[in-house]
Amino acid sequence: MYTVRLCFYGELNDFIVPERRGIQYERRFPQARSLKDLIESEGVPHPEIDRILVNDKPQMLDALVVDGDCIGVYPSGHPVDFAVESHLGRPTLSTPQFMADVHLGKLTRLLRLFGLDCEYDNFDLTGERLAEISHGENRVLLTRDRALLKRSMVVHGIYIRGDEPEAQVFEILERIDLNRVIRPFTRCLKCNGCLAPISREEATSRVPPATWLNMETFHHCPDCRRVYWQGAHWDMLNAFVERVKARLACTSV
Repeated sequence: MYTVRLCFYGELNDFIVPERRGIQYERRFPQARSLKDLIESEGVPHPEIDRILVNDKPQMLDALVVDGDCIGVYPSGHPVDFAVESHLGRPTLSTPQFMADVHLGKLTRLLRLFGLDCEYDNFDLTGERLAEISHGENRVLLTRDRALLKRSMVVHGIYIRGDEPEAQVFEILERIDLNRVIRPFTRCLKCNGCLAPISREEATSRVPPATWLNMETFHHCPDCRRVYWQGAHWDMLNAFVERVKARLACTSV
């Protein structure tokens, strides 16, 4: 029989049962297991972990637990910079790209609004396939499914805690260092393509006549051919962008 002591720190306590939050507690199990297996059996997905100390010494997720170990599990600090190598040896991402599961369609649209590359599960793919895509394309997997984040193939991932899309996008922008890559209104909200300017002449047959008469500047998505202009919809979306920026400025003071 193996007996160890565990303690989870910071926001990792969101994942464990209330009576074990913020304290060191004892766990017993009959056979050898890895740190990843032990930690995830407590409810904590491995992508949410930044550092593990076993008897005050750093360890990797695949290390085997030894009888009598004292284990401390730590989350990433805020904001996370994926361009910096993690304590657990995850590969760096120079420019974070995202993959959102089928339940995060509205969040996907809002991340694209900020110019972030976010692919979306339009077809309700299996967890295995989502994990493969995020791994193969070096994308940060966004989900509210803890079991999906526990898949070994998932390297970078974030468990989305908020319920409302605005709270969710603020959560991501607060947790991850994205200031250097945010470019609002540069990406298609529908298909994730990069927008490009087009002339008024090119837009003539692709927008309502009244819009063409009242607007001078147009952009389009070369991939899906959707046309964008600064109409009433733009005013509403720009107000949202400014509102989120203001909230981020307040939290960084």
